[in-house]
Amino acid sequence: MSKNRRLFELIIILLLFNIIFAANNKQVVNIFDEDGIHFGDESKYETDSIEVEENGRIIARTLELPEYQQPVKITAHLVVKSYLHPSLTDGEKGDEWDRAGSIYLSSPGMENIELLKFITGFGGKSELKNDVTNLAPLLQGKTTIKAFIDTWVSPGWEVDFDLIYTPVDTINNADWANGVCYEQHLTKGAEEQSRNITIPSGQDKIKLFYYTSGHGKKDEFLTRDNVIYIDGQEIYRYEPWRTDCEKFEKQNPYSGYWNEDGERVYSYELSRSGWCPGDKVKPVVLDVTDKLSPGEHTIRFAVENIAANTGYWRVSSYLSGKGNVKNWEPEKIKVVSSANEKIVIPGTAVSVRLDIVDKFDNIIPMTDKSFKVNSDSSCAKFSLDQETWKDSLNIEVDHGSALIWIKSDKEGKIPINISDINQENSISNPDKIMINYSRPDLDNKKNFALNATATADDETNSDESASHAIDGSLETKWCCNNGAPNWLKVEFQDSIALNYFSIFHAGASQAPEGYPGHADNSSMNTQSYKIQRKKNGQWQNLITVKDNPTTEAGNISYHKLDQTVLTKTIRLYTTKPSISRIYEFKMYNLDSTNTNAINNDCGNCSSSSKKFNLLANYPNPFNSNTNIKFFIPNYGKVNISVFNIKGSKIKTIMRGKLRKGTHKFSWNGKNDLNRYASSGVYFVSIKYTNGLNKINKHIVERITYLK
Repeated sequence: MSKNRRLFELIIILLLFNIIFAANNKQVVNIFDEDGIHFGDESKYETDSIEVEENGRIIARTLELPEYQQPVKITAHLVVKSYLHPSLTDGEKGDEWDRAGSIYLSSPGMENIELLKFITGFGGKSELKNDVTNLAPLLQGKTTIKAFIDTWVSPGWEVDFDLIYTPVDTINNADWANGVCYEQHLTKGAEEQSRNITIPSGQDKIKLFYYTSGHGKKDEFLTRDNVIYIDGQEIYRYEPWRTDCEKFEKQNPYSGYWNEDGERVYSYELSRSGWCPGDKVKPVVLDVTDKLSPGEHTIRFAVENIAANTGYWRVSSYLSGKGNVKNWEPEKIKVVSSANEKIVIPGTAVSVRLDIVDKFDNIIPMTDKSFKVNSDSSCAKFSLDQETWKDSLNIEVDHGSALIWIKSDKEGKIPINISDINQENSISNPDKIMINYSRPDLDNKKNFALNATATADDETNSDESASHAIDGSLETKWCCNNGAPNWLKVEFQDSIALNYFSIFHAGASQAPEGYPGHADNSSMNTQSYKIQRKKNGQWQNLITVKDNPTTEAGNISYHKLDQTVLTKTIRLYTTKPSISRIYEFKMYNLDSTNTNAINNDCGNCSSSSKKFNLLANYPNPFNSNTNIKFFIPNYGKVNISVFNIKGSKIKTIMRGKLRKGTHKFSWNGKNDLNRYASSGVYFVSIKYTNGLNKINKHIVERITYLK
């Protein structure tokens, strides 16, 4: 026997040994164990380990994934079945349609990362696998995995999903991975998505994974150019298209068909924009090593010529690469919360996200940090799950972000402290957060929306029109269902002063029993939205919300403006979810009764000093003189003006600098031309600026002049 043959046999033996050894050390982690995905039937979810979102179309599980010191191959394995499938009969109808689906990694602050993107068959069964080894840095430790199927029936589908870990010495695992983009509904008008990302030093072998699939009556059956840009330069352009769908006959037992030239043509056989019913969506994988040097870059994705109204795309992307992640130093901890410096009703839990970011303000996905979160006030309580509440929390951040909840049962301003437990490598300058718990007396305030008119870009049914969102009744609602974004526009006959808004989302736990909204589900609760005013023909953002909670019965959100605004048009612009229900959109001016100064009556909280404040003018109404009284906390610039109901300035009462304290000026009803104004409603505007403390405040008071 020759030496070469002996060497060859030895190599074969070693390879077989490695295969057998790897197989014996393979670890299967079951994420979902024949769990149901339905729409609207909560009784079907009886396990404590599974959380439900979007009324059952998303199920989630948080668990500890295995950690490996040696190289490992990771395979995602999915079995998805409709309740029409023989193995799930039991007399239940099930879902007979082809539905978009996804198994994805969900981390606070990071874009979702798809482990397996798929389309169900027409009422069938599919078994799918996907190599996710490139995500090894993120598929370890405490992780949340979610499963989504775009179903609208109950019962719907059953999923069984595993992650299979196989040690393989020949694999060179990535050092880092990071989500770049995850969009469920890319539509006309929003064809492009841009993201900033950071590449660590010593970069090597960077791969970009891009998933795309077109949907809708047009884009499902038409090719569209998908384009990827890095730092403004086009690096890849292609038309995703599948022509092999006829191979998936077994996965589509309920597919519709029609006769063409005497032969049956089944729907599942048709070529489609990047997918086939019953199969996974395959990613484009690009080597972008030479395009991404260490530092910050911008990645942009575009789908060209999306069909208006009927076309939308599901797009996602992530990066994976080698690099010296030990030198990827955190710059600071960034606190993200829509509750910061806003008014929150006592007893309400608000979410706060802690992001570990680099010098570019981008999240560092490879993070091993520990933090302590507490408050100087005994009013504050903290939680990781909204069930167990503590006076302080120690938080471990594994993948760049952590999510916590804070609440107080008493009124007052709650300061939140965040400190790095690992002091030898401390992160500097953590963001500060202050949550103002207060309960304004809105029952005795005028809701200006009652005297307005409302229109919307979509009204699902005739009894769900825009006008129902401002009619003062929780028995009626505005519902939009044409795919986000949507808008509700409220217009007043004349310009008015506003500084406070409340929105009753999807029942808001307030609709009386028997009313339609009493048992509304969280899938209709508006999670991301903006309150805007129209100024100089453009929409100006007044409030931006990205983390409104999705509770089972919805919620009421409250929004206080830092400065009172004069406006004739207000718009509620919703961006998530694609279906929203608004029962009431209310608008107020709290300053008219001096409620802009919030008292701090939390027993153990420190009292705040007096703030810039405009007191109610007197007399009001008046016919000769009215007194304008206000307080400023420090020496600064003051500008006092009077505006008419159309928002035009008619009188400058004072412009200059004043010392700290209470001041009083008067207006005799005359304009800047020394002529008496006509009888009617006017607004006194006071602007106060203190450059030393960076104070810039604006308060408006409504007055009535009777000539």
